[in-house]
Amino acid sequence: GAAEGAAEGAAEGAAGGAAEGAAGGAVVEAGAQPKARPAAFCCNSRVLHLCLMKNLACRLVESRMSEHAGQVFSALLTKVHVSGDPESKEVVADGVQYPEIEKKLREMGLIPEGRDPKREADRIRKVLNLMVTHKEAVLRVRTVHATPQAGEKSGTRASSRRSASAAAAVATTGAVTTGSLEEWSVEWRAVRRLLAQSLTSQLIRDQFGTIGLRMFNLLSDGDPPQRLEDSHIFATCMVPPQEGREILNEMVRRSVICWQEVPKGGNAPLAASFWLYYIDQKKLASTLVWNLLQSILNLRIRFRLEMAKGAPLESRIESLSKKERVALKEGRRTEDIIERAFLILDMALLDFQSA
Repeated sequence: GAAEGAAEGAAEGAAGGAAEGAAGGAVVEAGAQPKARPAAFCCNSRVLHLCLMKNLACRLVESRMSEHAGQVFSALLTKVHVSGDPESKEVVADGVQYPEIEKKLREMGLIPEGRDPKREADRIRKVLNLMVTHKEAVLRVRTVHATPQAGEKSGTRASSRRSASAAAAVATTGAVTTGSLEEWSVEWRAVRRLLAQSLTSQLIRDQFGTIGLRMFNLLSDGDPPQRLEDSHIFATCMVPPQEGREILNEMVRRSVICWQEVPKGGNAPLAASFWLYYIDQKKLASTLVWNLLQSILNLRIRFRLEMAKGAPLESRIESLSKKERVALKEGRRTEDIIERAFLILDMALLDFQSA
């Protein structure tokens, strides 16, 4: 997926540069020859972003299902591409039939030579059906048409009835029928939604621990989302009230969870009111983005300080003592850790802003 995206980005950049060169040389004096301008290449950020999202999606599918599922999903993601309209941010997922999936897996070296073809086909189809029927529904399958029997023309009433029955079987069971051609495509919106949910859960767990994530999931996973009292939250999540109240209040203070007062009566004091906790998704998204930006800023400032601290040692690297070489090595290690941290947060911010 990354190689295909890079090639596509280079092709689009070359085409854009050539078009720009042609347009720039269109206005010339009468009788003068237009001057050839060199092609200008630039990074196609849309394709680069899509490649990064594909990589994250493959890793997520692999962690939630299996390594083989991640491999099959990576083959299907090669059919996901940006739309041809430069002004549009839409991502298009083309359908692909089973022979193309198997061919792509072999090209990627994910099906070793010498394996039993029938067993490999069964494994791949089993994974495809699993991803279609999975609760996240990252794949969609549709019946293109049924294979006509010998002596029967495609488009006849018998062929149409067989296609309709095969489509109904796939829609109800998600199973692959051998008497028709099935076409699989990636549900990119579902994939992006799954990535955003996974990222949100990771951020909540990192800030508030497992107990905080448990209470957050209780408030957010309901259909529709619920507004609950703290006592009900603690009892359902099996959290000690004292510990749970500290974490819950911290989540409210950081605007991750909101609360609402419900008075028992018209003139009831605040102490006699019901206090319900809930999650405002729009406010939560803006809060998480703000936290990411603040964290990135802090890490980059720390990174600059570490770079400035090691600059004197870097400038005379050939004449350092043993103690100074140890200090330089430790400083470089600290810089690498900080740089990796803010690059990961950059990726998380990119995912949030385009979700």
